[in-house]
Amino acid sequence: MYTISDVITFLKQDTDTIPQTVDQLYNGNLASPVQRIGVCFMPTIHVIKRALDLQIDLLVCHEGLFYSHQQQNVYKDDWLSHEKKKIIAHSPIAIYRYHDYAHRGKQDFITEGLLHTLKWNKLVTHQTPVASIVQLPKQTLQELIKYVQTQLHIHTSRYIGNLNLEVSKVACLVGYRGGGQTAIPQFVQEDVDVVLYGEGPEWETPEWIRDRNEIGAGKAGIILGHIESEEPGMEYITMLLQNKFPTLSITHIASNNIIQTYCAGKEM
Repeated sequence: MYTISDVITFLKQDTDTIPQTVDQLYNGNLASPVQRIGVCFMPTIHVIKRALDLQIDLLVCHEGLFYSHQQQNVYKDDWLSHEKKKIIAHSPIAIYRYHDYAHRGKQDFITEGLLHTLKWNKLVTHQTPVASIVQLPKQTLQELIKYVQTQLHIHTSRYIGNLNLEVSKVACLVGYRGGGQTAIPQFVQEDVDVVLYGEGPEWETPEWIRDRNEIGAGKAGIILGHIESEEPGMEYITMLLQNKFPTLSITHIASNNIIQTYCAGKEM
């Protein structure tokens, strides 16, 4: 019989202790037995209800429960946060946030999951502290965007640059690594053609690309969205857990992006 402690130990293996980590167990006991595990990106109320329907014992999530990165602090006057806390407290589900250790092990499992879904694992030339550098066959930016959308099953994505630009060298940055301090060095130090990332301040990397292109050097960016860039990582972690614990029931519960695009009078 496996316990919650067994699962967490596996997830944290080969990773040095991270001080002041946001990773922690909620509403559960390390010694409790586990038969059914759910894995999700965002522990929404809908996902928690779905986990209850599936009789999940342990829900492994990536992002915080209460709408901030430091998820242990429920907003003082937010009725919704308190109600969600009650729902969790009155449920039999243990919830483990797996964020820092997912990113900072020998492998960044979240990035590895994105590369796996894009089928780029064998095309990685090297890693930087925050990105995977991928060498692709030469193609246009438009062709690259269409391929990424197809592999990730998404219909829209934002971009910066000329769609006819020929590109081949890509830096993949997941989640909130699209800011200037993380994305721009991939252009400057790695000389990539494209940075593909989840999200970041719009006045940093996109504006650097704009000015760089103003002086004639073609560079581009593809902005996937936070969930779109990191959900594949949680699917990848689901597969790792299934391989490690084949006798347990382990299910990925999709979070899905609630942010929609409104264009020409219709939802997309």
